[in-house]
Amino acid sequence: MLADRLADDAKNGMYDDAITINPVDLRRVHPRVEEFRSINPYGGSGPTQHDAGQWADEFPSLT
Repeated sequence: MLADRLADDAKNGMYDDAITINPVDLRRVHPRVEEFRSINPYGGSGPTQHDAGQWADEFPSLT
């Protein structure tokens, strides 16, 4: 996938002194993800999108 290759290239350019933050991966740890999936198995990612994006935006400020 192009996004993964770009992230790998960026990490290599920083001598592996970086991490990749992917909001899609953060959806899995949303506290209500199972509830959303049980209501709508094919659209469960929609309600988590805002929170996951916000979490991804906050990560850089934690360092």
